[in-house]
Amino acid sequence: MPFQAILSLVLYLLSFVGLVFFVWPGVFLWAIGVVHAIPMIHNMRADRRAQRIIEAIEKKD
Repeated sequence: MPFQAILSLVLYLLSFVGLVFFVWPGVFLWAIGVVHAIPMIHNMRADRRAQRIIEAIEKKD
């Protein structure tokens, strides 16, 4: 997770610089950041759901 957060930050900063100075490279980097963020958020939420299910099963026993 920390590596993914750092990668997201780098993509965000590069896309911001790209949007300020060069429009199309910034849009391209922004799109890469969005494509990277969607599965990352989905996986994080799936991990939380799985952890809640595990805790509920352990609590039930």
